[in-house]
Amino acid sequence: MRHVAIVLLILLCLAVVGCQNTPNGDLPRPVKSMVVALEYGQKPTLLTGQIAAHKYVNAAFRISGKIAERYVSVGDAVTVGTVLARLDDTVVKDSLTSAKADVATAQATLEQDRKQALRVANLFSAHAVSKRENEATTRQFKATTAQLEAAKSRQHTAEEQLMYTMLTSESDGLVVNKFAESGEVVNAGQPVFKIAENNAYDAVFDMPESLLVSLRPGRAMEVCLDRLNNVCSEATIYEISPEADFSTRTYQTKAIIAQPGQMPMGATVVGRILLPEEKIIRIPSAAVLLHDGRPSVWVIDASSSRVTARPIEVGQYTTDAVIVANGLEAGEKIVTAGGQALRQGQKIRETASDEAH
Repeated sequence: MRHVAIVLLILLCLAVVGCQNTPNGDLPRPVKSMVVALEYGQKPTLLTGQIAAHKYVNAAFRISGKIAERYVSVGDAVTVGTVLARLDDTVVKDSLTSAKADVATAQATLEQDRKQALRVANLFSAHAVSKRENEATTRQFKATTAQLEAAKSRQHTAEEQLMYTMLTSESDGLVVNKFAESGEVVNAGQPVFKIAENNAYDAVFDMPESLLVSLRPGRAMEVCLDRLNNVCSEATIYEISPEADFSTRTYQTKAIIAQPGQMPMGATVVGRILLPEEKIIRIPSAAVLLHDGRPSVWVIDASSSRVTARPIEVGQYTTDAVIVANGLEAGEKIVTAGGQALRQGQKIRETASDEAH
């Protein structure tokens, strides 16, 4: 009996040691699973693009001259009335000073001629001067009046030109390009800055030729700031280039965004367009998790019952499901519950009970 007890004790110790040497991570974890299947539905087509201004305007001086100062740079935000640049106004100010002096001289001369014309007219009424002298005085008064009007016109022109030496923004927006620097001579109407107005934004995409038949101006789409569906807005396609890009064979497509909200200019966006019904892959939202920062699913290897994280491209999120655009094939088996605690290559045990949660 004593020998039997010793043997049993040894076996018990071996069993305990064996259990202690078996890592918990090697035990199959219970999960729920499903076999990926095709179904008919609207498969979203994804287009990657960028946010751009709906309208761009060129800011240019109305007169020619040398740029004395530039007050804004590319990337600066501007509002209506913001001074963008200034021309050298030395010549214009001299012209204005001269025109003001001419006006003052003409006004003084006109006052003298007015008094003279009135005096001669009274004398002519009293038959004290000849008709010829009266007419000459009247002509002189009219000539001086014309000289005053001409001087005033020159003053007005000089004042306008002085105002035009200041280039101001006519809209709210962002300076996206500059075409001239301080010290350069520019002509009237020559663009100095390009401004992207910020009252409306576009999403600009390169559309593949295969979608030309399906997409037309007026087609609605959804535009999201990122693939995780964090910031989205409805948009409407309004322009499709009639010519393909020579190198990419794609067609530039523009859609105006209804509510750009937090979508900054230049940001990368994903456009989702629902095409006519076709075979799609739809999986539960719970099956999708983030792995290395990308939407992924656990794919089960049938022969080893081990899992591998596989990135997928999400076409559309619905209330409780995800439509997969790329990354899964029909017939593959994926984890639908219990995947949060899994690790790469871990062995699993499929179950229908709640122990997988």
